[in-house]
Amino acid sequence: MSFFSPEDQPIANNRKFLHLFNSLSLLFLGGILFTFIHPFTEGFSFFFFTLMAVAGSYISLFYAWLYPTNKWLKVFAWTFLLNAAGLGWRVALEWGEVSLIAYLTLYRTGNYLFLTPLFITVVYIFINRFIHKRTLKE
Repeated sequence: MSFFSPEDQPIANNRKFLHLFNSLSLLFLGGILFTFIHPFTEGFSFFFFTLMAVAGSYISLFYAWLYPTNKWLKVFAWTFLLNAAGLGWRVALEWGEVSLIAYLTLYRTGNYLFLTPLFITVVYIFINRFIHKRTLKE
């Protein structure tokens, strides 16, 4: 049995669109939410932190639809590269602003570039291990 249910066939038939949607989502979220999602730091917003967690969960679900076999390294690498590109896009747009320089510490940048792809990859592995196995048993 396929990972896709009959209701999901339109998604299965539009893999390129799904990959493009995931890529653009990661690129824009990587640029926009950089300064707002670090707990215990200035500028933290619980709303944007929750938004990133929900968006990351959806992106993981879409990756599970794209790669039903366990390709977690590919998901981590792709997410890391797009997140880094989004952050680079944000830095290029706001180059020289004093407010952005306060956020470009090694701690914040390193955590952001590593923890966001790690979260998406862990949710992807969880979806593949538990939900995918359950659909194969049915």
